[in-house]
Amino acid sequence: MQGREQALWRRRLRRELAGLIALKLVALALLWWLFFSPAHRTVVDADAAGRRLGVPQAAARTEAAPAGPAAPAAPGVTP
Repeated sequence: MQGREQALWRRRLRRELAGLIALKLVALALLWWLFFSPAHRTVVDADAAGRRLGVPQAAARTEAAPAGPAAPAAPGVTP
């Protein structure tokens, strides 16, 4: 009788754990859908970010494209 009781106990434990894991997956899916789904994302472009940060549009455009060489020259190398 000992083996049968242990088998019933394990089966019940497995069923409860599977149910809890399924419930947690449903809760995670619901949280994603409520807060992180594509419907809740906003489009951010450079002008909108500049306005939000208080950077004038002209200054943001000049800083975005720096003048001069792309990378500094290696030491000891003359251009």
